[in-house]
Amino acid sequence: MLGSILRINRDTRFSRDPSPYKDHLDLWFWEGERRRAVSGFFARLTPEALGVGAGCHGLDPERLTRFRQAVADPASGAELAGIAQRLEAAGYQLGGASLKRPPAGFASGGPGGRFLHHKALFVHYNEPADERVHTDAVLDLCIRHWRALAPLHRWLTDNVQAT
Repeated sequence: MLGSILRINRDTRFSRDPSPYKDHLDLWFWEGERRRAVSGFFARLTPEALGVGAGCHGLDPERLTRFRQAVADPASGAELAGIAQRLEAAGYQLGGASLKRPPAGFASGGPGGRFLHHKALFVHYNEPADERVHTDAVLDLCIRHWRALAPLHRWLTDNVQAT
């Protein structure tokens, strides 16, 4: 996928601060047209860790509305709650909650009600940056996590991403 490796440096020719844009490598693999993609699989390599994850780190207002409607729907909300429960039982932690109470017009009840506190929904897991990151084993490690996280990605793509 063209564009999956995210920029690490910026043009510092005219900057007083020549430090890199960031000190790690990020990769993001999405489904469909990139500008329409909501969720994807990602990896982050730092000197200390290999971060592997899936989901979305931010939703624009239109997609946030679709996300909230899907969460509030009894069937899709229950599906998301089940996915979250399985991921958490496997040791993953879901992120993206940023609201103290549900948004106006939505009640916090229902199977997916806890996700009304989210403006994003993602899972990120850190593996140590040991000898595996220097071999083909890094791909197997990423794929193992991505397979476990695929149901979350599928739910976001099916319920939030516009076709």
